[in-house]
Parts: sequence; structure tokens; C-alpha cells
Amino acid sequence: MTAIRINRAKYKRARLPRRADSWLRKCKGPTGQIIKQSHSLQLLQTQLQKLLPQPLINHVQIISLNGNKLTLAADSAVWASQLRHQRNTILSHMSQSSHPPLQQLEIKVSSLFAPPLVRKIHRYMPTQVGHNLELTARAINDPELSAALRRLAGHSSGTPENDRD
Repeated sequence: MTAIRINRAKYKRARLPRRADSWLRKCKGPTGQIIKQSHSLQLLQTQLQKLLPQPLINHVQIISLNGNKLTLAADSAVWASQLRHQRNTILSHMSQSSHPPLQQLEIKVSSLFAPPLVRKIHRYMPTQVGHNLELTARAINDPELSAALRRLAGHSSGTPENDRD
């Protein structure tokens, strides 16, 4: 049996891919500044969420921090008004944890941060309409149209407030 010699130096262990977040933290220049600013805004957002009452939390987002001015966005004028009532509390609490201390708080209304609207459309066909479609299907000579009307009539199911038989 012949032994095969392997040059181990030639076959170095492949390095595992680095995680993107660890690589980005080490970046310098404009990219590093953006990452650093994003991280600080994320920390401020976390602090803000601990400070605000529950319904307001989901409608407010920190937009920017420029020096001693914090800019917040509310997704509607109603939530912006609620946020303005909390202005002094936010400034005093956030000033303790930021460097330099915050002196100004700007509140804007921006629908960009609004949660998407989910509308439920309840479609129904009252029983009387289904009955009328069935009668019409019986009176029609065209078999295809009659079958289509019967299928449509099969979808009738009234609601208690709108279906009065």
C-alpha cells in the first residue's frame, strides 16, 4: 500500500464567512459614520419605547439626532398631538442618556412610518337575492347562463341585520 503525502500548507482550512454586522462595525469613513449613527438612533428608539405609553409607541419613530436636536415622526396628526403632550418628559429623560444633552425636540407628521392599513371587506349576498337569482336561472333558456346564475345564487348567505326573510 502506497502512502500519499499531502502538503498541508497548500490546503489551509477555509475561513468561515464573517458576519456582515461585525464587518460593518469595523468600517471607517462615511460607512462607519452611518453605522455608528444608526446604532445610536436604535438605542434612542429603544429608550423612547420604554418611556412612552403603549398605544403611542407603535406610532412614533425617531428620524434624526443632530447635535442637541431630536426629531421624531408620528404617523398622524393625532399621534403627533399626543406626543407633544409628552415633550417635557421626553426631553428630560432623553437628555440624561444622550451626549450632548438634548435641548430641542421637533415633532413631524409623516405617513412613511404608518403601519399599513388592513381592511377587511365582508362581502355577502342576502338570501332574497340568491332566491331571485335562482328563479331567474330557471326562467332562462341558455344553459350556460342558467348554470352561472345558479352557481352565483349558491353563494347567498345573508347577515342578520341585512337579511330579512
